[in-house]
Amino acid sequence: GAARTGPARTAGAARTGPARTAGAARTAPARWRLDDLLLVAAVCGAGAYVVLAANSSPTYDRYLTAGVVFASVLAGRFVARLVAVAGRRWPRRVAPLTWGVVAVVVAPLAAAFAVTLAAPAQPSPADGLVSFLEAHHLDHGIGDYWSASITTVTSHGTVTVRPVVTDPRGQVVRYQRQSSASWYTGHRFDFLVYGTAMPTNITPAAAAATFGPPAHHYSVGNYQVLVWSHPLTVSADGWDPNSSSRGPPR
Repeated sequence: GAARTGPARTAGAARTGPARTAGAARTAPARWRLDDLLLVAAVCGAGAYVVLAANSSPTYDRYLTAGVVFASVLAGRFVARLVAVAGRRWPRRVAPLTWGVVAVVVAPLAAAFAVTLAAPAQPSPADGLVSFLEAHHLDHGIGDYWSASITTVTSHGTVTVRPVVTDPRGQVVRYQRQSSASWYTGHRFDFLVYGTAMPTNITPAAAAATFGPPAHHYSVGNYQVLVWSHPLTVSADGWDPNSSSRGPPR
């Protein structure tokens, strides 16, 4: 029986050997193409940080998120290959070390993720602001950078707030960075809002110097809402706080 099955096994191994080699040869380029894409994505993410982070403020570190994610995935793939190679050479040493890393690093991270996922969603501070603005029929306004977009998005566009900033002359003008001139040209605004939880250079003094004394001043959570008895207009010729001069409309 052994004599009869021996040649058959040898022939089978001879037939499957090249097939396995060809399959490995096909998967290797695909694996490295994915690694190349991850490397390019990580580099592009770092490049976006260099371009978009106009100064050294820590608030711009958020632009590194994409690059860090892609670089982490790429690093994990390389570490997995090193562990696989080491496991074939030193199986008795690598296995306990691998499980030790899982116990010390992966398990606590997984537990923290599970706790965060199970926690109830916290309401956005902008929810209360949107409810207040809608109740007072304040639908079209201006605000500091951190209050403008979040209010517009939270209200699903029923309340629009366009970003403004205080320029070196102490006037409230269009925030020229990441905004469109069409948002301001020919539009009249009902109110000005700014938050107190994030740094901003919008102040009641700057607002009064630009538009006159407000008729009403409301405190809504972490937000301050100023309302005038007349509509507000803002020129499309704004100012970029990351530049040293005012720029033309764009």
